[in-house]
Amino acid sequence: VGMSDAILTGEIGLLTHGVAPFQNGEVRFQKPMLGADVWPCRSDETIAAGSRVKVMTVEGSFLKVGNI
Repeated sequence: VGMSDAILTGEIGLLTHGVAPFQNGEVRFQKPMLGADVWPCRSDETIAAGSRVKVMTVEGSFLKVGNI
C-alpha cells in the first residue's frame, strides 16, 4: 500500500456513485491510476454522485475521499 498511497493521495476524481459514512461509493479518474480508472471509495461525509473529490488516504482496496 505504501507505493499506491503515495501515488493516489491528493488525486482528484469524480464520484460516479455517491458515498456516505456507511455506504461505499465509486470514484473515476481522468487517467488510469495503477491500472484502473474506477475505484471503490469510502468517506466520513455524505457526498453526492457527480461531485469532485480528493483522495485523502488508501485503506486496503478502498480510497478514502473527501470534498475538495
